[in-house]
Formats: sequence, C-alpha cells, structure tokens
Amino acid sequence: MDASPADPPPVLRLDAARFAGVRNEGTFDLELFRGEIRHLGANSPSLQILGVLPLLSGSILVNGRSWETRDVADREAQLRRIGTVHHPRGASSSIWISNLDIDENARLAGHFDPERGSAAVAERAEALAHRFGLAEGLPTTRPAVTALREQILAQWVRAFLPEPLDLLLLESPLLGAPVESIPALVAEIEHVRGTGCPVLWISEDEPDFAKLGIRAHLDETAVREPA
Repeated sequence: MDASPADPPPVLRLDAARFAGVRNEGTFDLELFRGEIRHLGANSPSLQILGVLPLLSGSILVNGRSWETRDVADREAQLRRIGTVHHPRGASSSIWISNLDIDENARLAGHFDPERGSAAVAERAEALAHRFGLAEGLPTTRPAVTALREQILAQWVRAFLPEPLDLLLLESPLLGAPVESIPALVAEIEHVRGTGCPVLWISEDEPDFAKLGIRAHLDETAVREPA
C-alpha cells in the first residue's frame, strides 16, 4: 500500500531492523498500515518491536514515533493499545509473571487503562475465554502448573483485551493451539482488522492466510476510521 504525503504514517515501520536472538540474521524493512495483515519471517522478535529489548541495529516506529522519543506516560499508553501473543515455546518469564495466576496475568495491563474499569476488563476477558474454548474461563493457576494449551488460549485472550487495538503482534499463534479454537481466533483477527487494527503474523514459515480464512486485503470502506 502506497502512502501519499497526506496519508497517516504506517502503524508499524521497520527500517533495516536487525533483531537479536532470532534465527534469521538479516535485516527487516516493513510498513504495516491500518487494517493490513503481513507476515514477518522471524522467530520471536516481539519484545524488540515493543521496545522492551534493544535492536541490534536499525529502527522501529509505531504510529510514526520511535520508542526512544516517547516519555514514560506516552510509552505506557501506546503499549496498552498493542496486543501480543508471544511465542508459546519461548521462555515463560517473557510471557507471564510467575507469581501471578494466569487470569491475573491476562487482565493485568487492562487494569491500568484509565478509561476502563476492572469489571469491564474482567467481563471482556471471560467472554473471549469462552469464545476461544476455555469452558471454565481463564485458568486460575500459576503459569508453572498450567497446561500449554490453556496458556496459549489465555495469551489469545490477553492479546485481544485492549480496546481499541492499535496493533496486533502474533508470534506463531497456532503452535500447540487446539484446532477447534482456530476459527474463533481468525474471526477475532478479521474483526479487529475491520476496526483498523493491523496485524503482524510472526513465524519462520509463512502461513496460508487464504486457507485459514484470513483475507489478504480488506475493502478500504470496511476499515473504520479511529474515533
């Protein structure tokens, strides 16, 4: 998608970004605009895309700004509007806070959103949990004793909790996931894309979006402008 000078900047822009600790040792250039879905052929760079860990080289812009130019309040506000599924086989410490139950982990960021109450966050989380196949709701157990299947679905819940979503990062989201839950994930992806949220699917192998039921392009009139 080409942007004219009057158009807003891409939601996410990678300029010669080189990530530490990923198997692909090259650099990445990418522009991701509202409502788009793109594939990034890497392993697990999301913490570097989020500015939590440093890049080896290059730059990352989110909504036209680098993480380094944001003050603490602006950085936290932007991070609250990004949903992330971390690689399910990554280090547990990069996915969950070990001394919180899974349900507490999943809802934690939402509780710091000044525009939403805890009750609204909890209601949304439970609705997503049931939609994705967690019949008993989010697990109330520590990460160390929670089954991987339940952790994966709980990550999906956490990723879609922000309202609105500016950006969705999905690291190998189907790895280890129950097949019967995939249509619900696809439906949520397409729903948030329709609101203008772009999606970056991160995995070593490119997924067959058409086979999954994910449209490569949305009708521009279907992508709602931000409020």
